[in-house]
Order: sequence, then structure tokens, then C-alpha cells
Amino acid sequence: MTLKNFLLFLLLLFISQFNWSQKFIDGYMVSHFKLPIETHTYDITQDSYGFVWIATLNGLWRYNGGSFKNYIKNPQSKTGITDNHISCVFEDSEGTLWVGTYGGGLLKYNRDFDSFKRYIHNANNPESLSFNEVRTIFETSKNKLFIGTDGGGLNLLDREKNTFKRFTYSKTNSKSISHNNVLSIRKFIYRNLDRIEYI
Repeated sequence: MTLKNFLLFLLLLFISQFNWSQKFIDGYMVSHFKLPIETHTYDITQDSYGFVWIATLNGLWRYNGGSFKNYIKNPQSKTGITDNHISCVFEDSEGTLWVGTYGGGLLKYNRDFDSFKRYIHNANNPESLSFNEVRTIFETSKNKLFIGTDGGGLNLLDREKNTFKRFTYSKTNSKSISHNNVLSIRKFIYRNLDRIEYI
């Protein structure tokens, strides 16, 4: 390495130390911010309105670029979140924000009223969510919304009827899913057809 290259390297290293708040990686700007409390973070997404939603062990957080709002469980509220353990957040193709909780089912965010519609497992209703521990939310290219649970298998939401079709493991059915812990869902192409794969 020549002296000129070495000095250029030192100069770049020195400059980079002062540019810690924002960095560009592969064309994306990465901003550093810190939640007001120490917590575990499970998922993060930026919606089409520019809000950053953060799923944590201490509720759901919304960041607007300048301040945070924390959504936490309030037992008196019928339109708030159902559990403080938020496992995933997902915005669908229609701009609807979905929130998965680990114990409180699935939530649909209502932007107009800053509230949540609840989808909870009901043992007496076979068309309810199969299990309240939601791990993943996935939308297909045909706008089908799948919900993966940690113990209740896979659910397909009928958005018009607000009902679920369940896909669960059965020892007696060789065409059933392989287990009821659906931790991740992704798309793959098989013979020019869209398919989903769960893990």
C-alpha cells in the first residue's frame, strides 16, 4: 500500500467516526434510534405512511421520525392490544397493518381511530384463529393472508367474513402440514406457479 492510499484510508476512517447517526448501505439510509426503554425487539417494519412499527416484549412501538408512541395492554380497553408480547408486524398490499401477539392473537390496526380489531382463538368456534400465539404473517401475490402460529398450525384469513380456515397437523392425514409450529412463511416459485412454504 502506498503512502497516498494509506493516508486516504486514515482520512476515510476518521470521517466515518463522525457519521454514526446515519449510514448508507446498498442505497438505503440506516438511521440509529433507541427506544425509550430497554426491551427485546422481535420485528420491525416501516409502513406506507412512513411510520416505523416495532414489535417488542414491552408492547408495540410506533416511531414517526421524531417521537415514539407505545401501545400496551390495558385490561379495560376493548380496542387496544391484547398482549404486551408483540411477535410480528406486517403491512399488507391494501395498507392495512397487522400485528401478531404471542398470547393475545392477531390484531388489525384501524388508522382512523388509532385502535385495534381483535382476532382471538375461540374453542367453540372452528372458524376463529386456531391459536393465540402468532409467529408470522404473510400475504401471497393473490392477496391471501396467512397467519402462522406457534402450536396451532397455519390459518388463512377470509377478510370479508372475518373467519379463518385452519391447516393443522394430523397423524391420520398424510396431506396435512408436518407440524403445528409455523414460525416462518415465504414465497417460492414452482413450475411457474406461486407457492408458499412454511418453516
